Formats: sequence, structure tokens, C-alpha cells
Amino acid sequence: MSKGQGSALWLSTIATIISFTVWTMISQAAPIVKNMYQLNETELSVLIATPVLLGALMRIPIGIVSDRYGGRKIFTLTMFVLIYLLVGAGYTTI
Repeated sequence: MSKGQGSALWLSTIATIISFTVWTMISQAAPIVKNMYQLNETELSVLIATPVLLGALMRIPIGIVSDRYGGRKIFTLTMFVLIYLLVGAGYTTI
């Protein structure tokens, strides 16, 4: 394995961990959000399902953009957006 392939493997692994952390945070915070906003079961289900649905729907446009601008650039941009949102969520107060 070359140095570039090793770096790509580690960065992809870390990015996957960050992505699943964001996804897991939503389901962990769901009971708190349910109580805060008095959500019924249907609304709570939509809240939990939204990341999965958006991930499925965004594959097509992200794939098109990746073909045009390159997978590394789009992947890096996506990870920076996720990190920004993850850090921002940690600083929120209600």
C-alpha cells in the first residue's frame, strides 16, 4: 500500500466515524426533543428518519457534482460541513 492509499484509507475511516456520530446524535437526542416540543410519535419518527431519507435522496445530486468537480473535493467539503454542524450542535442551548 502506498503512502497516498494509506492516507486515503485513514481519512475515509475518520470521515465515516464522524458521519455516523452525527447520525447517532439525532436518535440519542430524540427523546429530549420530543419532550421539549411535545412531538407525537409520527413527528418523532419523521425526525429520526430524516437523515436516512436525506442521505438516500442526496446521493444523486452529490454523485453528479462529484463527477463534475471530483470526489475528493466534494467529500472534503461534505466532511467540513458535517464537522461544522457537529461542533455547532455542541454549543446550542435551549
